[in-house]
Amino acid sequence: MSVLNVSFLIHIVDDDAQVRAATAWLLGGHGYQTEVHEGGREFLDSARLGGGCVLLDLSMPGMSGHEVQEELVRRGSTLPVIVLSGQGDLAAAVKAMKLGAADFLEKPSSEEDLLAAIGRAEEASRRGRDRRQAEAAAAARLARLSRRERQILQGLLGGLSNKAIARTLGLSPRTVEMHRASMMSDLGVGTLPEAVRIAIDGGLEPFQDGVPPIESDPVAPPPVEAEPAPAPAPRGYEERMRLLLEASTDGSWEWDIESGELILSRRILETLGYGTGEGPDTFEKLIDFIHPYDWEGFSTRLANHLAGRTETLTCEFRVREKAGTWRWLYDCGSVVERHPETGAPLRMVGSLSDLTRRKEEEDRAKEAAELLELAQWGAGAGVWDYHVESRQIRL
Repeated sequence: MSVLNVSFLIHIVDDDAQVRAATAWLLGGHGYQTEVHEGGREFLDSARLGGGCVLLDLSMPGMSGHEVQEELVRRGSTLPVIVLSGQGDLAAAVKAMKLGAADFLEKPSSEEDLLAAIGRAEEASRRGRDRRQAEAAAAARLARLSRRERQILQGLLGGLSNKAIARTLGLSPRTVEMHRASMMSDLGVGTLPEAVRIAIDGGLEPFQDGVPPIESDPVAPPPVEAEPAPAPAPRGYEERMRLLLEASTDGSWEWDIESGELILSRRILETLGYGTGEGPDTFEKLIDFIHPYDWEGFSTRLANHLAGRTETLTCEFRVREKAGTWRWLYDCGSVVERHPETGAPLRMVGSLSDLTRRKEEEDRAKEAAELLELAQWGAGAGVWDYHVESRQIRL
């Protein structure tokens, strides 16, 4: 018999009474505590928005699932939301992701898929809870520091050496060392990485270039000219990935899932015959550029990747060129940023490779094989295959 998981409450929001009852019965059998709600408004008015997650039907009368999500955002809720949508309704699923959904399932969904999605939501909820606890603990430790100790930690967080901190604050290096030792003791840590982790968790801002030095200590020597500003920080992971993809393929793309903005590299736009600003610049516009016969396969693969069911998105499809013809592309991408608490995808990057020549060669080979088969049939001829080791002939 399953043990009741009372700390993880699952809200089932669906206008179908049979779906609510069946889902609650199924999850109860796996040890989950559930609450059922017949609509979005009733859920928002009566639900206990503590720990747990939400199973949310998108298509409901009165208040839609998207509207429920918008209200949860306004209330500052961090509950992971698993949306339930009709089969092939990618546009609705993407909109739900933009509004912070952690996962989505097509109706009807299997027991295995439902439990897997809830497991991911439970893990996301745990990570969010751990993060909030770490932030609260870090803030409490930072509150022990004096103003000067906080400034020393800000300098270290900004990557400054003791000497640079001394110049910025108008202190002697020896004074900085004393404050640094006191700061480490007050935080209760023995290493600099531990102190920096507390500063990050507590939301402490590092010293930035151009911040004017504060007034000097009475015993400190007058400030001297600051050291040259440090070199810019290395590009972020997604930027390095984009540059690598651009160099090794026919083009790259980046998709801001929250805003819907889609950025295609100049190389792929030129391949398709478009100038700057002429290609699709949002996900909604992309729908008009992909061949209708290929859209279903692409959208299914994309939805599975957004939900975290695949490590990468890979797909072949045709894209409309400016001249009106179609060009085959191979798409490979991945989510590079997710919401730290809900796990909702925020940004994707990927590459595009031109497959047109390969597809044309495959079509010619297929056509030649069909012509050969037709000619052999017309002539009453055929082909045979002899396996030397087994001494068998296959006609």
